[in-house]
Amino acid sequence: MALIVCPDCGKEVSEKALTCIHCGCPISATAVTPPTPAPNVPKSTSDFDAKDMFPKPKKKVGCLKAVGVLVCAFIILCVIIAVTSDSDKPETNTPNVSSTTPTPKATPEIEYIEVTATELLEAYAENEISADGIYKGNLLMVTGTVDSIAKDILDNAYITLKNDNDRYSIISVQCYFEKNNLDDIAELKSGDIVTVTGKCDGGTFNVSLKKCDIVK
Repeated sequence: MALIVCPDCGKEVSEKALTCIHCGCPISATAVTPPTPAPNVPKSTSDFDAKDMFPKPKKKVGCLKAVGVLVCAFIILCVIIAVTSDSDKPETNTPNVSSTTPTPKATPEIEYIEVTATELLEAYAENEISADGIYKGNLLMVTGTVDSIAKDILDNAYITLKNDNDRYSIISVQCYFEKNNLDDIAELKSGDIVTVTGKCDGGTFNVSLKKCDIVK
């Protein structure tokens, strides 16, 4: 059922009504039919402005400035690194041979405890423990009178230095020599006065010196 507009009050009533139900005005055939609203038809693509479809991007001025500053800083840093690396390159001059030759290290002087055979034997005869504390394990330089030249049961060559203060003493300083030093004692004889260097091995029966050399 269609609706029409009352010519008096302007309200909608049925087209079949004889009078307006709102104001009682008779409805004539000339009553205005309310216009049918036009459908909401979207604009065609041709009606759109290109600006609406592709809005102009905003200028990012701040970002461009930041990028420019970073690029400039990077270029300056590269220049500084290049200049610094050039200044750090070693000179290509021929080195002074005399300055590069290593100086040989001086051989440390060996320190010996100097003692006579008589003093060493009397120290052990008086107190072996005290004498070990002074002499055992140390390098000694012993001067004394040769008593004998011989070899032990293991074929080790040695000489003995006697106690000059006790002619009847059977205890002596027994000095052992390496096989490559046998020439040093080959020409010795009993009664010779010699100076011997060696490492004190303490006293058991005799006072022993190992790895001995004759001081010439």
